[in-house]
Amino acid sequence: MDDKKIARINELYHKSKAEGLTAEEAKEQQILRREYIDSFKRNLRGQLNNISIQEKDGSITNLGEKFGDKKEIRKRILKIRRSFDESPFGRVDKKYRREGI
Repeated sequence: MDDKKIARINELYHKSKAEGLTAEEAKEQQILRREYIDSFKRNLRGQLNNISIQEKDGSITNLGEKFGDKKEIRKRILKIRRSFDESPFGRVDKKYRREGI
């Protein structure tokens, strides 16, 4: 995220406190805030994935290798669930779960 966007976020914040925002400005503020948060999370995750710790026994654990692939695992699980939902048996199973049978 560049400095111009951060300055615009701050400008919209101050304007919202002083006089209020139009609907378009409120939408722009919401989009910019979401972009800022996503950027922050990506940067933090990148830093955390590059951290290694030394255990008491002297071995070194790379936290990125140990915990960094969770997002990829979630994607695989969702893909499997979607394929199950698309099968005829998956739809029937979901129908019965909704009805409580």
